[in-house]
Amino acid sequence: MKKRNVKKKKNRADIIQNVVLVVLAVIVLGLCVALALQSDNSVHYTEFRDSMIHINNDGNLKVTANIFEEQQLVVLLEPTSRKDIDVDVQVNFADADGKAITLDSTQATILSDGKNMMFFDVPELDDDKYAGTIDINVKTHKIKDTLEADLSKVTYQETHEVQDDGSTVFHVSGQNQNDATLLGLVGYVVALKDNKIVAYNSFTKERIGANEMFSFDITFHGMSTTQDDKVSPVDYDELMIFSSFAMDDYENE
Repeated sequence: MKKRNVKKKKNRADIIQNVVLVVLAVIVLGLCVALALQSDNSVHYTEFRDSMIHINNDGNLKVTANIFEEQQLVVLLEPTSRKDIDVDVQVNFADADGKAITLDSTQATILSDGKNMMFFDVPELDDDKYAGTIDINVKTHKIKDTLEADLSKVTYQETHEVQDDGSTVFHVSGQNQNDATLLGLVGYVVALKDNKIVAYNSFTKERIGANEMFSFDITFHGMSTTQDDKVSPVDYDELMIFSSFAMDDYENE
């Protein structure tokens, strides 16, 4: 009888021990998961990065955006149809807690066969804040007044040369193939690498006659490298030269 009681007590002790071990295992597993999650969430950034950019686009534009020289958010807008449209772009820089740091917006007109660019200052972060998301919201609207000049008939060609200081000079020649004068023309030369804007510059020209040739030079400064403080030319795999706006003179011709 005593042996049977001892055996029962031993079985009960084994069961309790097994239960305790299971509970401890569950607790340890929970702690490991919590530490892993805490470790993931502990990766904070003190500056905004391209990976934080989220673009909400209504589909009427191709939108390319990235941070340029750590100070600007540059946004390149390309139409997906041959229509003149007005564009509203709103940019929200938020911290790691999802709270807005700055909220900025601007408007522009995208003409048929044209492109345009927008620029937003990247905010500085306080010592107790970390970078979160960059939300870019793009909305398009039909334009009421259309331009009679055809931007597809303003064409460009370029040659370029690299200077001793690492800068690249682009010699651009263009032609207004419209049958009327353009009072003014605004455009950009944009260099991209892996679909990111790495250099850009704007140009303006006044009063370009029908079928008239015009020319201008644009310079991209060299980029500093960590090796021996050398300055290298801008590295790009695509170069865009485009018109963003034109004032036509059809009423006065």
